[in-house]
Amino acid sequence: MKGWAQYEKRLFWSLVSGVLCNFLCISYMAFEMERGLDQDNLRSNAILPATRPFKMLPTTNIWLAGIVLDGSQIKSIVWDAILELNCYHNIGIHIITKESAEEALHLYSIKVKAENKQCAPVKIQNQNVFSKRYLEIIRTSRKRIDRISALRNAHRELLREEFLYSEGIVLLADLDLEILPKTSIVMDQISKVKGNGPVMRRNDEYEHDAICANGSGISKPRKGKIVGKYYDTFATVFWPDTFALPLKNRASKVLYEGEDPKLVRSDDAKHGKFTQQHMFNYFKNEGIKTNTGNVRVTSCFGGLAIYKSKPYFEEKCNYQLNNIDSSKIMRYASKKERRPCEHVVFHDCLRNNVDGFNIAVNPNMISYWKRN
Repeated sequence: MKGWAQYEKRLFWSLVSGVLCNFLCISYMAFEMERGLDQDNLRSNAILPATRPFKMLPTTNIWLAGIVLDGSQIKSIVWDAILELNCYHNIGIHIITKESAEEALHLYSIKVKAENKQCAPVKIQNQNVFSKRYLEIIRTSRKRIDRISALRNAHRELLREEFLYSEGIVLLADLDLEILPKTSIVMDQISKVKGNGPVMRRNDEYEHDAICANGSGISKPRKGKIVGKYYDTFATVFWPDTFALPLKNRASKVLYEGEDPKLVRSDDAKHGKFTQQHMFNYFKNEGIKTNTGNVRVTSCFGGLAIYKSKPYFEEKCNYQLNNIDSSKIMRYASKKERRPCEHVVFHDCLRNNVDGFNIAVNPNMISYWKRN
């Protein structure tokens, strides 16, 4: 009888341990799948801290968010700037690619291992991590800006998860740039937007909620010097309401009431010969006159923009042309796209839904695109 009792006892605990093991295994698998870390995704999507052969700081409230078509095509000099932000300034990196997420991580890993630094978190993912709703828009939309808008919205939703418990800074960047702005200037603006800078207003906050780069196309050097030519006119609306895009490139080729003809880009003398070079220098000259060194606008981007996270994640706003007064916003449509730039749409919504939303261009935060 004693032997039988011991057998029953062992059987009982064996069954209990088996049930407990199954429960833990199932829970672990559910957790892994929920976070997108199953084995099928490891190669193309999620980048696990545990798989990284380098040191990593646990968390950050500043994230650089970048979208690029092909991760393998990010320029080496751009990776150098990303690495500096990530490993020397504790800025998390959140990159979405259509292709070559693995190659992008490999390029990053080579550089970061050479530095032997403790870096902030890095996530490099393929766009198939997006929800089916956004993937369908990206797959079926005929308009390029509609697809880009869906990409930005989907990325914004993923990025929001990093700010659930604290406010911070979103550093939005196009990673197909030739050169990112100088890190020292970017960090200076981040510190001021966060509220640690010397230029304050009465409520002890920096005047601006968002700061854009003075984006320039790389032109042929003149006398050994690159000439700045403002590039991102489609995303730019001067304060209070002058669209930078030339009339010939607009869907509606008229000046609207309130627009300043002198600030509309033109390559002839009809409206004062305000070229891309003049526009680049305009921001330089106007910045000298302001307390912050920045030039307030209604919309901008320039390949890189710094946002306070709270207005950036305003729930009423997104990059798509949904539930907005299209009769007004369509004045910013281009002839080619037949709709406005996604940044103009987003900033118009923020102005209408975030009290006192203020966005500006920093003339010295210069990014460079390769000119088409």
